[in-house]
Amino acid sequence: MWSILLAVLPFAQCKTPTYTPRTYDGSSVTFGSGGGITGHINCTTLLDNGHVFKGSGLTELEFEADGRLSQANAEQLFANYQILGLSRITFNEPGNTYQFIEHKEGDETHRITWSNKSDLPDPKVYTYYQILKNKTQVK
Repeated sequence: MWSILLAVLPFAQCKTPTYTPRTYDGSSVTFGSGGGITGHINCTTLLDNGHVFKGSGLTELEFEADGRLSQANAEQLFANYQILGLSRITFNEPGNTYQFIEHKEGDETHRITWSNKSDLPDPKVYTYYQILKNKTQVK
């Protein structure tokens, strides 16, 4: 009986979030790609508490929890957005297919959208995008 209790106890601490990126009150960074013939979007959202969600869809994205980063990693990724000055870059040039980074904080949303990385006004945007992809591949 004790061995069953001890085996189950660690999992009692693991809780699936009861919120989605749409209902979360804190800050978030969403990045991904979309477009093409269908206009389908695939994205990942990192919340400032470290929770990671994968999303996909056409107009109304469906999200599902996909793990969690450490608080230190999440804080660093959010700090990098400001340190790199991405909030000062205005670029909205989607093509048939596109990639994007969207930062939400409070009621403010800032989005950078591009079709070709060579068209970006600052290579830091694409570097940050790649870092987000790498760090949020929760194992």
